Amino acid sequence: MYDNIATTFSNEERLCLLGYINQVSLLMDASDVIFTKPGGITSTEAMVKNIPMIHTAPIPGLENYNARFFHNHGLSYHTNDISQQVAIAMRLCEDKAFKKSMLQQQRINGNPRTSDDVIDWILNHQDIAYEGQETTHIA
Repeated sequence: MYDNIATTFSNEERLCLLGYINQVSLLMDASDVIFTKPGGITSTEAMVKNIPMIHTAPIPGLENYNARFFHNHGLSYHTNDISQQVAIAMRLCEDKAFKKSMLQQQRINGNPRTSDDVIDWILNHQDIAYEGQETTHIA
């Protein structure tokens, strides 16, 4: 796929095609809009970083639910239609109110402290025994 894109768009000066990278967070910070499949990790990271998001074609299963959830809550825009994806991305770049609405929904619905909250909950509920199991204490 890399070679095909590189060949097809070899004369396009505005395209910077990257192979494998390990600085995704830095590139996300520099992004105006992110196109991503609706997987949990990238979608959550983009939401926490407050980046407008276009969800592309999901892998059948859980990602279908993610795409619907994010879209229905105004956290992203989802469609499998590439021309619509591009049109929405352009609108997010040009229509400040539209972009602001998505980013506001991300801030309202996101929680950048989720990991800390889960750990706090576990530590505060370590005496809860599950049916038929002894209580496990977490040190």
